[in-house]
Amino acid sequence: MTGTGRWDAGAILAAVDEVRTRTLTLPDGRGGDRFLRVTWHPTTATVVFSHWTGSLCTASTPMSLAEDRGSSSCLSEPFVASPTRR
Repeated sequence: MTGTGRWDAGAILAAVDEVRTRTLTLPDGRGGDRFLRVTWHPTTATVVFSHWTGSLCTASTPMSLAEDRGSSSCLSEPFVASPTRR
């Protein structure tokens, strides 16, 4: 953790002991240098949602697919239900 009370991206990434095979980066609609990163970690069957401001990770939520199968439908249903995407 940095002196500002936030986690440093380098410290978090150094703790990851496996290779990410897929990463999705989504810009934050509020603008600025904020974005959401979604990474897939196949060896642990985990998806990690992390919030970033520039190179600083401000929050992360790891989600084990073995424990939470309902979230995939929550994330995919809006795309299936919407006839057009912006």
